[in-house]
Amino acid sequence: MLDCTPIKSGLPKQSSSFLIYDGEGIPDPTFNSVCITLKADPKSSLDWTDQKKRAEALIEKGFVILWELDFGLREEIFFDELIYKTVEFSLTYFIDTILTPHISQTIGVLLMRVNENAIPFEMLRAINAFFPDSSSLFLAYEDSGVIPLFDVFKTLCSEDLEHFQLILKGRGVDRFPYALPCLGWGRSLSPLGNLCSIPTPLLPVKPLRVAMVLPSLPTPLFDEALEILEERQISFLIVPQHKITTSWEGIDYFITFPAFLSRQGYRKLLGFCAAGGVVISMGENEWDFPNVLSFDEFLRSYKESR
Repeated sequence: MLDCTPIKSGLPKQSSSFLIYDGEGIPDPTFNSVCITLKADPKSSLDWTDQKKRAEALIEKGFVILWELDFGLREEIFFDELIYKTVEFSLTYFIDTILTPHISQTIGVLLMRVNENAIPFEMLRAINAFFPDSSSLFLAYEDSGVIPLFDVFKTLCSEDLEHFQLILKGRGVDRFPYALPCLGWGRSLSPLGNLCSIPTPLLPVKPLRVAMVLPSLPTPLFDEALEILEERQISFLIVPQHKITTSWEGIDYFITFPAFLSRQGYRKLLGFCAAGGVVISMGENEWDFPNVLSFDEFLRSYKESR
């Protein structure tokens, strides 16, 4: 599950979901937090007086804050020496004057809103390095359907994004809202919360018993498995191979694509089997698992807890 520990500390005690208002004016009482954007591009004066006053007024009303830093930069110019020093100053100023004084009323910092064609990984790594390891950093990602779903999930499961809380909108999260621990964005729904301008319902929390190991390379079997699971309304978690061991708590079945499974992934799945789990083989199985079913056998026998 999403690591919410540093974030929940700022939420009202009766709430464990992120209901973040993304707009101007006074939010509907349905929300428990507000996103406030701070201009931090190289031309900005860094005069955040109005935003700070708004935040403090909202905090008085019981809301907590998601700070959004708008750098307005493309990655190709980010590492220009002068621009980089300007961003460095902006981040230091933000941490000293905004984040630190309001840390107990802050759920995190939204660093960027990106789409599937433009994730500036080097820039994200550089900005991330300015924050303490305990910081809750967010990344908003829009999947508009331009690239294959495999590439979307591979990107979002990247080790480069492990330190970020994801806020997702579009095709992937709309079709498979339980596949990744994330917040919804706009009309895209999630059981963990939403970033939106109008009140949006939360999906019910489900105990997930099925996980899918992300194959190392794209394969039609992956798309076929997604379509069948969607048709059967079987909720599942997508897990990259390097996170199998840390993700199997509560999981009874791991769907795998043996032809696209690394030896490291195989060893981790042996540990899963030793703990009583069952491996589901999608395609010809070239590995020796003690507890294994074919995908068809799994579909015939599986019943989801409602």
